[in-house]
Amino acid sequence: MIVKPWFAIALALVFAVTGSLSATASECVRIVIDHELPPPAQRAVDRLSDTLGRKGFAVATSSDTAQEPRAKLVIGIAGESEPVDGCLSEHELTVPEQPESLLIARVTDGDVETILLAGRDARGLAYAVLDAAEAIRTAPPGRDPLAALSEARESPYLRVRSVTTQLFNEDVERPWYESEEYWHWFFSMLATNRFNNYSLTFGHNTNYMVPPYPWMLAVPEYPDVRVKGVDDAARHRNLRTLQRISEIAQGHGGCHLSPAALRLSR
Repeated sequence: MIVKPWFAIALALVFAVTGSLSATASECVRIVIDHELPPPAQRAVDRLSDTLGRKGFAVATSSDTAQEPRAKLVIGIAGESEPVDGCLSEHELTVPEQPESLLIARVTDGDVETILLAGRDARGLAYAVLDAAEAIRTAPPGRDPLAALSEARESPYLRVRSVTTQLFNEDVERPWYESEEYWHWFFSMLATNRFNNYSLTFGHNTNYMVPPYPWMLAVPEYPDVRVKGVDDAARHRNLRTLQRISEIAQGHGGCHLSPAALRLSR
């Protein structure tokens, strides 16, 4: 059989690319965490692990020594994690004292590339890990995803970073308002963009959900205070929806709802 030159070149390129992808897929990244993380930080770590997997890395934990890692990610809260504190001390690094501060640093640890992702608190750590995940996710094709991580030592310029949603129309808004999938996506997006406060406004230029109490609670002292068409089951559903929004907010990034909303959700 005669093999044309252009076909031979194309075949060689296919084998070269396939071999390169296989080599990348066999590389291991070890995530070093020595204690249970708060929910916002753990969610960020889960996203980072998923992103690494999608880029072809095998992800191992600190207790998994079956495969020699190509790189280590040391993750934790300053003052609460021995590996993080040891890394900070050894390399004379610090995490700013201000709440929600973070540190992303490349350090040397023998022959293994080591990246430190540290936070002053749970939010700061979540921001560091989410930044790392986003940098790896958006790394250009053909470039080492880990090389896309930029070092950073940051503190928030604004203590409160907030957005608000105003409810107007029950029929239009109910599909997404009662969707947990929507709220998981929404608060994940807020955490990625470092918003830490969320206001849910009832009754802006409308009587929908105003006053909120008879829409969500029975008020025995005032039996005539009821919303037409809203029975006990509907009130329970409305209250539970607000409770879940509050719980999902806390789980994703510690976004605060207003104190009134949080009291009502108890």
